Amino acid sequence: ISAKIFTEYLIGWNGHAITIPIFNQAGEISFFKYRKDPDDTSDKSKYWYDTGSCAELYGWEHIKEPKPSLVICEGELDKLCLESNNIPAVTSTGGARTFKDQWITALKDSQSVLYICFDNDEVGVEASGYLAERFPNARIIEIPKGEGIKDVTEYIKKYGKDKFLELGDNA
Repeated sequence: ISAKIFTEYLIGWNGHAITIPIFNQAGEISFFKYRKDPDDTSDKSKYWYDTGSCAELYGWEHIKEPKPSLVICEGELDKLCLESNNIPAVTSTGGARTFKDQWITALKDSQSVLYICFDNDEVGVEASGYLAERFPNARIIEIPKGEGIKDVTEYIKKYGKDKFLELGDNA
């Protein structure tokens, strides 16, 4: 994730975790999502939210100002990785299986060409199928299994943006 994107999306550090402010549809901070220190090997949860938070679409800015194409991905860090590579993206803050009807309507109304790119595990494949039913014109970008790669961030890190875009061209 580029320094530009860290600054643009106000990503921070609170001394224990990466802090990700989550903005609602009105552009106001709704809550913070936290990602534990990548060096922390404890059993502590990898992600957590502020108390009282509910799932939000992370990336409303791309619906307010539609882009020609938009990737629906699985997770905030995947979104930030895509953004670092000038690929507009949105994600649910509630995990792959959480995608509200309101978001589906907003994305359909955006007129962007939609790509769905979730993790290549069982949950990601299932969630991709669920969204593909709701967005029949969307293209599914499958992250190839193998070599320890499970998501878009790992794929781009290993193969680069151009190889990822080739996956999109062949979706």
